[in-house]
Amino acid sequence: MVGKESDQTRIDFHKINKSNYLFILIFIILLGIILRILFINTREIAYDDAFSYFLSIQTLDRIVQGTVADTMPPLYYFLLHFWTRVSTEIGYLRFLNVIINEISIVFAYLLVKDQFNKQTAAVTALFLSICPFLLFHSQELRMYSLLLLGQTGFLYFAYKIVSQSNKLIWYFMAILFGTIAMYSHNLAFIGIIPINIFILSKNKRKYFIKLLFVQIAILLLYVPWASNLIEQIAKVQTAFWTPRPGLLEIIQAVLTLFAFLPMPIPTMAFVLILLLQGFILCFVWLVKQKNKKIFEFVIIGLIPPFILFIMSYLTRPVFVPRIFLLSIVFGYFFVAMFIVNNWSLITSKIILGTFILASVISLPYFYLFESFPRSSFREAEAYLSNAVESENGIILHDNKLSFFPVQFYNVDLEQFFLPDIPGSSNDTLAVRTQEVIGYFASKGIEDFEDALLIYYVVFEKAEGDYLDLGMEHPIIQELGAQYRIEDKVYFGDLIIYKFRKI
Repeated sequence: MVGKESDQTRIDFHKINKSNYLFILIFIILLGIILRILFINTREIAYDDAFSYFLSIQTLDRIVQGTVADTMPPLYYFLLHFWTRVSTEIGYLRFLNVIINEISIVFAYLLVKDQFNKQTAAVTALFLSICPFLLFHSQELRMYSLLLLGQTGFLYFAYKIVSQSNKLIWYFMAILFGTIAMYSHNLAFIGIIPINIFILSKNKRKYFIKLLFVQIAILLLYVPWASNLIEQIAKVQTAFWTPRPGLLEIIQAVLTLFAFLPMPIPTMAFVLILLLQGFILCFVWLVKQKNKKIFEFVIIGLIPPFILFIMSYLTRPVFVPRIFLLSIVFGYFFVAMFIVNNWSLITSKIILGTFILASVISLPYFYLFESFPRSSFREAEAYLSNAVESENGIILHDNKLSFFPVQFYNVDLEQFFLPDIPGSSNDTLAVRTQEVIGYFASKGIEDFEDALLIYYVVFEKAEGDYLDLGMEHPIIQELGAQYRIEDKVYFGDLIIYKFRKI
């Protein structure tokens, strides 16, 4: 019967001794590192990566000034600042998050091992090592891997406080990692407060005060930054562009967390069916088990997206999967628990294969993805550098999203970019942040009216958006009145127009 741990299951897993489990953990970590460094030097960057780099190379006080005007705390930028002292090559810069991501997996392994068993911990760690969304954030120059590290570290040591002797070190480490999370992302609290469900359990209610003490200590350490929240919250009101979540957004979140988007629709549908069937079967088993401790872990994993879902209807929509990366850990734990407890059944092997297959199918789309917002900027930079070297001209970007990635590849290349429409969802680069990083948006196309030659860089998507409205891109239309199009070059979905004065 599903849900009954057979003798065969026990024999299978207990044939593996302690040293072999250490070997398995090392293998899983190495597998994760290998998958995270594949194409680490060649995968394209996006605007967010370039922005993080240009902010992180400033002095620490200027980083603080830049982040106050943005939407995030400064801890990740501080770490990247010191990391850049060795090298500024993209592969090296990304490796910081590879390390952080792998440490998070170790914490997840230790948490599950301490609270359940080594078998479930090993399967959970395996899933996390091959998870495409975690691989994505390992190669992204953003704070989300650091956020996950802070939250998993906090939960590991919080459970130490609850389940083991009252050692002062557990309190210190829980406070430390909770503070790391809070200084990584302003919404990190969604991974800190779920453990308060202990108050609902009579036999664990006595630990609630201890955990509350830890959380108050984290809050007090966060106070120095909290004074900036009002300004940052005002920024969030325009910086987040996601719709209010419904069924579609929930389905997209599942695919994003446990697979990869975008994918072709047939592939996406197939992967979605795999995931949903797996989760539904595991849920049916969980209900039959009536195991409060497993339920507790599952609920902790569901609370972060639930909080963001509710917040999205009370304030601006913030239901963004990368903010609740922690849910991946508990989602895979849930599946791993089913697999380990039903290992003697073919169903267990099928579920194991199902979730591995979902990752394997998704990985090529992750590695080979090269379109908006990760367009072919490296090729575009090479073209533009050669173009202005052979024939003087102005390089003008339609917006910051192409300017900063191209600038990352060649900081000596003189370029300009047009401003975002004030108050629009794209208006995310504050003037104060521009002052800190040293790159300013132009006032408008009128700044270049004397230019004889303009290389205009625009995303195919931007042109398509205007065409969908039944109109031509206004900047291209305005340039077309004074210039003739001498050339139009495509780099994937990035277009470079060569305009020469009439």
